[in-house]
Amino acid sequence: MGAKLSISLLGIIAIIGVAFAWYFNNTQAKMAILIENAATLESVTKSQKVAIENLEADVKKQAALSQELNLQLQQSESNNKKIATMLAETDIVKNSLLDPKAVEQRINEEIDIYFNSLQSLTTD
Repeated sequence: MGAKLSISLLGIIAIIGVAFAWYFNNTQAKMAILIENAATLESVTKSQKVAIENLEADVKKQAALSQELNLQLQQSESNNKKIATMLAETDIVKNSLLDPKAVEQRINEEIDIYFNSLQSLTTD
């Protein structure tokens, strides 16, 4: 009876030992997966932070460029108004008959100013 009890206890201890070993190995494998996932998430988070910082910098740069473009547009509109006012106040036909070369030169100068303004707006 003592031998049977000893064998039974050894069997129970062996079963508990095998169960503990299985539980330990299983837990270690899950922990390794969780550690790997945490590292992946950390690297993704860092990448996202860098991307967000780049986007914020791009938004600031775009806002500055948009502001500059608006200023140049206002200047161009001012030049357009100046030319329109000059043309409205000037009798081109009468002046052309009196001094055609001076009128041609003045028109060409104003057109050059206008196109230079347009060119500066459309090029960097």
